[in-house]
Amino acid sequence: MEDLLRELLKEIRNLAYLFPAFLIVLVAIFAYFFSLSRRQEKLQDEIQALREAMSRQKEK
Repeated sequence: MEDLLRELLKEIRNLAYLFPAFLIVLVAIFAYFFSLSRRQEKLQDEIQALREAMSRQKEK
């Protein structure tokens, strides 16, 4: 019984590392997706500028 309790306590202590690791991974994933969304916005702005430039060229 004592061995079982010791093992259980050891496992519970190991769980203390699980939450910070999970949190770090979660923050990294959100940072990556935020970075992707910013890049996509910049690319869409550039595409819009190119479309406008092309339409001005056609008007000339």
